[in-house]
This record gives sequence, structure tokens and C-alpha cells, in this order.
Amino acid sequence: MFQQKLSVFLLFVLLVLTACDKDKVPQNACDFEELQIVGKWEISFRASGNISSGAAECCEFLEFEGVESEEICGGTFKSYSSFHETEGTFEIDTELSEIRFLFGESQDRVMTIDVNDNALSLTYEEDGNTMEELWRRVE
Repeated sequence: MFQQKLSVFLLFVLLVLTACDKDKVPQNACDFEELQIVGKWEISFRASGNISSGAAECCEFLEFEGVESEEICGGTFKSYSSFHETEGTFEIDTELSEIRFLFGESQDRVMTIDVNDNALSLTYEEDGNTMEELWRRVE
């Protein structure tokens, strides 16, 4: 009788100890520290079809704020200068090195992204031309 009670007790303890699944802890879809995109960026160069405008690029900013999520790697962004301001959300596909800017229900833009230290490169198509923008981190 004692062995039966001991067996039932040990079985109960074993079930309690294995009931907690450590793998069920929520994980973020991306590591913003590793991606290095969160923060404030200022335009430093813009070219269309490998032709620079020649003008000194200045005073246009992009700000990224990451949102912790298990489903998507993304967050919110704000693009602004003295003549415009746009806000929306962004999603990053780390496998394709792409960022999707979502401006509303029907507007979005996909760009190739490359972030190295304090430099952000965005490449996209516009009116049949390949556009390249280089941004530098300011905060």
C-alpha cells in the first residue's frame, strides 16, 4: 500500500514539474538591437538611376520605433522635413533584406534595406528608375 501511494505521489510530482513549458515564453519576431534600425536618421545622399541630383541633401529625417511582437518584425516610423510629414508602420523581412512601409490601408512601398553601424541604405523603384537613398544616424 505504501509503495502505491509513493508511486502516485512521484507521478504527481513528475507531472507538476514537466507541466511548465519553457519554450512557450513569448519571443519577439526580430532583434532590434541586432538590426540597428531603431532611432533617428538624416538623409545624406539620394540618386536616381545612378545619377545624383548634385544638391546637398539635408534636413529630411526618418525615425523608427520598434514594436515588440511575436508575429511581425516591425514598428512605427515617421518621415519629415520642412515641407512634409508622413507617419505609418513598417515591417522588415530579414531573409530578403526588405522593408515595407505601410502608409495606410491601400498604400505601401517595399525597399531593399542595408544597415551598417551608422549608415542606412534604401533602394527602390520609382517611375522606372532605381532610387538609392543613404541615411546617417543622428540619434
